[in-house]
Amino acid sequence: MNARRRRSGDEGSTLVSVLVIVMVLGLLAVTLAGAVVATAQTTAGVRGSLDSQAASDAGLAAAVASSTATDADPCAVKPASTSAPRYAVTASCAGDVVTFVSTGTGSDGSKTVTSASYELKKTTTAAPGLGADMVFFGDATFTSEVRSHELDDRLLTIMMPRGTFVCQNHVPANILAGGNVKTNGQCTIDGTVATGGSISMSNASDTIKGNLYASSTATAGISGMIGGDIHVGGPIDFGWSGFTYPGNVFAGGTVDMTSVSIAGKLTLPRASTVKLDGHLQVKYPTSAHARVAKGTAGGLQWPTSTVPPTAPTFQSWFDYSYSASHWPGFTVKTLATSGDGPWTCNRFRNNNPSTGNAAGWRELSALTTPTVVDARPCGTLSSNNGSKPVVTLQTDIAFLANNYDITALTMKAATGKTPKVWWIVEDRIADGAPSCVSPAGTVNINTTVMGEGISAMIYTPCRISITGGGEWHGTFYGGGLNHGGLMDFYGRPLLLPGQGGGSSGPGSTPGGGTTTVSLGGLLSRTDGAG
Repeated sequence: MNARRRRSGDEGSTLVSVLVIVMVLGLLAVTLAGAVVATAQTTAGVRGSLDSQAASDAGLAAAVASSTATDADPCAVKPASTSAPRYAVTASCAGDVVTFVSTGTGSDGSKTVTSASYELKKTTTAAPGLGADMVFFGDATFTSEVRSHELDDRLLTIMMPRGTFVCQNHVPANILAGGNVKTNGQCTIDGTVATGGSISMSNASDTIKGNLYASSTATAGISGMIGGDIHVGGPIDFGWSGFTYPGNVFAGGTVDMTSVSIAGKLTLPRASTVKLDGHLQVKYPTSAHARVAKGTAGGLQWPTSTVPPTAPTFQSWFDYSYSASHWPGFTVKTLATSGDGPWTCNRFRNNNPSTGNAAGWRELSALTTPTVVDARPCGTLSSNNGSKPVVTLQTDIAFLANNYDITALTMKAATGKTPKVWWIVEDRIADGAPSCVSPAGTVNINTTVMGEGISAMIYTPCRISITGGGEWHGTFYGGGLNHGGLMDFYGRPLLLPGQGGGSSGPGSTPGGGTTTVSLGGLLSRTDGAG
């Protein structure tokens, strides 16, 4: 009986143990099933996240590829894909930066937003004389003695494929230069300056109201104010002006900010430094500073390298050698070297009774049909004889001479007329460069007036020399400029025959140069969930 009780107790204990084991196994099964479900969900989420990131990256790659296609505008690309990988990209441009924002969508609908900022490279291709008001293939200095003016609120265009441009006065123009640009006090340039050389602004009184592009890797000295963006190929030394520059600044080396501030972003190579107040230094990876972009994070950008702005490119010098066939509809009058009568050299240059006191100039007022006045046999065509001739033009005139002295000559338009005048010194050597060789010479302007209503062009492979005051409405195209005298210049672009390309006739409507943009180097990239 006792044995039966012991067996009954053992059986009960065994049953309890079995039940406990079953419960434990059940809990493990439930836990394992939950873990499997959770793991599956996590795996699906990770896969979706990876899909959306990959799609976002694919969108950026598509934006870059679209931007580098021929004639593409990076600011206008908007690639999108509705099948895997799914993405949509927007582009926005500010100054010299384009920012792509790519939204990628994963297989589970999750989204990743990635933004990347690239430098915008701007290339200006300038065709000298085609839309330019002044073109000089040599040095030119604008002082207070050379006053230029815009017409109809249009900025002038001054092109200098070679030489140094020096500004010491108000110049209402855009400046395109192949060489260096200097401002030496009291200079205000109303437009943009783009130079293949260096920039030197020596005075705080100097101002460039537009953007500044200087391709040289030499140090840019900037003591004056720049109203737009600043993009240079080398380091920058700012003056101790305390200015706040309103635009973005791109440099190819160390930036010495001295006492200035920058309202926009500052971009410089990672190996460079920012100097402040003569003793402080800021280095990579610092992304914010109180005097850059008002302390905004990302105000300082440190790409591994920066790209200098693309230098302006210019067409070569336009060589012009006269042919009567270039001037259809023009009557040709060749001046004789002997005698004092009409259409003689003496009748223009000699002020005496036998020549009607240099009546040749005044007699031009009687012309009613376009005329070429060929004064090459005279050597110099001159009005510098005390006669101070005044000519009221009714028609177009093209002058040919080896050089000119048009001192005290005044030309004005007859009522209701808009005549064009060309002062041409031939370039007889067709080499794509100004060939100032004998007999070619200068054009001297001294109290000369090409008045309102007239468009007058000077063309010479030598220098245009301003020795006295006067007024000029028209175009200068020369080997260089000698400044002097108190002359007012009003831009009216004008072409020579063939200068506009093909068979364009005299007085053809000029066209301008072109500016294109292309994608530069990566400046910054930001990843984040949508």
